[in-house]
Amino acid sequence: MNYKFERLPAYSAGGTGLISRRHLNPSLDFATAFSIEHFRDKLRERFGEPDKSDDGFSYSILEVNTGIRFEAYAGGSGPKYGGSVAFMDEQNKPHYIRHDIYEMLYAFDVWIENEA
Repeated sequence: MNYKFERLPAYSAGGTGLISRRHLNPSLDFATAFSIEHFRDKLRERFGEPDKSDDGFSYSILEVNTGIRFEAYAGGSGPKYGGSVAFMDEQNKPHYIRHDIYEMLYAFDVWIENEA
């Protein structure tokens, strides 16, 4: 599937933490997967300055073709993705999120790692 991502107004796609970058994209080396600065810089290249949060930053993102909204954010626990609890699936181990959501978030993570 071809995905297209756009930024939404601040905090408009919140919900719960879904998955860390390390668990989402195992092709990233350890240092990159856990680097808040690297994640912020990649997101900033695509979407401009981040929205501030209590202990870090956040970007609210829309996948245009599906209408799925999610957060790319970082705080005390490192870079993560979040969204609606409806995205969770206890049967889909080891990630516990729906397969379609996992695929879309993975595509987003790969996209931000590529040159803007």
